[in-house]
Amino acid sequence: LAGPDVRDPASMRFPRETPVRAPKDTRILLVTDVNGEPVDPEIRASVQTAAKVVASLGYQVETGKAPYDLEEVRTVYAMLSAVGAARVLANFTDWRDKVGANVVTMGETGLALTATDYVNTLDRLAGIRASVAEAWHDYDVVCTPTAATLAFPLGRSHPETIDGRPANLRSASLF
Repeated sequence: LAGPDVRDPASMRFPRETPVRAPKDTRILLVTDVNGEPVDPEIRASVQTAAKVVASLGYQVETGKAPYDLEEVRTVYAMLSAVGAARVLANFTDWRDKVGANVVTMGETGLALTATDYVNTLDRLAGIRASVAEAWHDYDVVCTPTAATLAFPLGRSHPETIDGRPANLRSASLF
């Protein structure tokens, strides 16, 4: 990206090259929110400023919607997370006494799912991947914030509010 860095001796073994430049016809989709979920104004403004800089360099930047259904992604993620937790926890007989309430819930959910549920979830994941891949036909880059909120206090699972709206655990992780 920026070439060798004198602070990283291992990087010095690579030759300094001319930076790679994207073609001017690179199509960029700017997504600053998903399904109307809240995003801190500072976060949104920062991403919009970056997009303006990129556009000022001659690249095509269009504002649009996320190329995925957030609720479907959340549902599939929850199912796969539960199955993954159950896979690990099933190896321990007394796991319920050694993990937090959230992990107990995930583990019990995962253990209750059938093989058919799991395979259907994998099919849904394939559908998400296919729809995102289809959306990429129109764009070369999708630019989003990395998070919906600024940092929040250590020890909290999520901020109390995002953009003045009540937040929950899922609110902070929409991108």
